[in-house]
Amino acid sequence: MAAPDQKTAAEWLGITDRQLRRHLNNIQEKFGTETKNQAIILAALSGQLDPKALPANVSDLVRRSIPTRTESKAEKSAIIAAQRRPEGF
Repeated sequence: MAAPDQKTAAEWLGITDRQLRRHLNNIQEKFGTETKNQAIILAALSGQLDPKALPANVSDLVRRSIPTRTESKAEKSAIIAAQRRPEGF
């Protein structure tokens, strides 16, 4: 179940709103995204986040981001590995 806002999410996690923002910024940085939605989509596509746990509007974004062409297991693994690879490698 998704929290209605960041303050509530932070309370549910037992951290401050500032700590949650810092964690979200670190996730964005890890994925190299400009927005939180982009980071969420990449996390869901790479299997690090269950799209069913997201609010409906974000879950729809994830579904629309899934490529229509079916990639082989090796291609999917390569895509996920590339997304996780630190910059400069």
